[in-house]
Amino acid sequence: MTLKLQKQCIETVLAMHEQRAGACLPEPYETEFWVYHQKRAIDSFLKFCKLGGMIYLCLAIFITFRNYSIIPLTDLHHDFWRSAVSTLNGGICLLVLVLAARHPKAQTYFRYFALLIVGWAIFLTAVLTLSQYTSSLRQQFVFIIFIFIFGYIMTGVKPLHMFVVGLIASAAIFAMFFYLHISFDSVVLLRVFFGSNLIGFAITKVINHQEKGSFLKTKLIEVDQEILKNYNHQLLKLSQYDGLTSIANRRSLDDALERYYALAQAEHCPLAVVFIDIDYFKAYNDHYGHLQGDQVLKCIAQVIQRTIRHQDFVARYGGEEFVVLLPNTDVDQAYLAASRISRAVDELQIHHEKSEIGQYITISLGLAVYTVEYPISANQLLSFADRALYRAKACGRHQICQHVISDEDHDIEPKQKAT
Repeated sequence: MTLKLQKQCIETVLAMHEQRAGACLPEPYETEFWVYHQKRAIDSFLKFCKLGGMIYLCLAIFITFRNYSIIPLTDLHHDFWRSAVSTLNGGICLLVLVLAARHPKAQTYFRYFALLIVGWAIFLTAVLTLSQYTSSLRQQFVFIIFIFIFGYIMTGVKPLHMFVVGLIASAAIFAMFFYLHISFDSVVLLRVFFGSNLIGFAITKVINHQEKGSFLKTKLIEVDQEILKNYNHQLLKLSQYDGLTSIANRRSLDDALERYYALAQAEHCPLAVVFIDIDYFKAYNDHYGHLQGDQVLKCIAQVIQRTIRHQDFVARYGGEEFVVLLPNTDVDQAYLAASRISRAVDELQIHHEKSEIGQYITISLGLAVYTVEYPISANQLLSFADRALYRAKACGRHQICQHVISDEDHDIEPKQKAT
């Protein structure tokens, strides 16, 4: 039910998100989205950092030689080192981001590193570029547009945070120009700085809106998969477990018997089968009612489950009959295990007025043990335990009988039990 409610909630949020462009998601989806978005951004950044680093290195070498060739000799000392420092600063900023993205502890604070480094890159690049004397180099400040776009798209931070950092960096640049008395065209700079900031903000809002929709759809798919997984688990449980007693059913018994039998053959170890039947259970149902009879079946199933070992297997065979598989158990050990089960049921002291052997619920047990000396089949082993149970019932009930397998049993095929 919880998963269904969660699915309905996500569907409602997704419908609202598709109608309101740019709106924030309700908590905690908004917080979860940004954690998810930041992780994706870090993964993408690390995935392409080598390629990006190589491209930046090639561009840096090209720009450095190009700038050196176009700077007049009179301004070479003044302009070239500014150009070189600006290029080197970009590489250092990228390296710091890569280190922050790679370090597990630093990943938690990656968005702060990204905001600080992008803001610093915008500020220093603008100051160094626009303070050069060569006019063609001063025009390179338009590369700041790429820094803005990188900060908005590649770092995975919230657009509003990057927008504020862009405004602070732009204000610091103008303040520095006034302080250093650097001449500049205010209209052009405003268009570049604030225009780039606004464009980056708008583009990122559109991208994030689409990514939020994809995020919600992914969560919806995950919930659907979880619901389907639960349905499959319930179907598997229904197919393998008895609905009343919650222990294995006849189908699971057949599979387990084949596995245990194959293991006993491979390891040359004994395998014991114990058949259990509740004495005079039909009379109990007729007198106390089927609802009370169902409670008895549940109670006895739980007692058997608690009494056997963890490697043993118990199943409801049908009606009031149970079967216990005891791997690596010889005749004496199997008899002791059957005795413990019988005593545990006796200790329940469930009143049974219609029983002909006592005042409480009792059980009859039949057992048979497979050994390598007598290579019978798994079905024959189950059939011999069933025969022993019928002998226990014929001899007065509330007792344990064993079918001793001999040479005469080799060729005996089990008969289908009458229903």
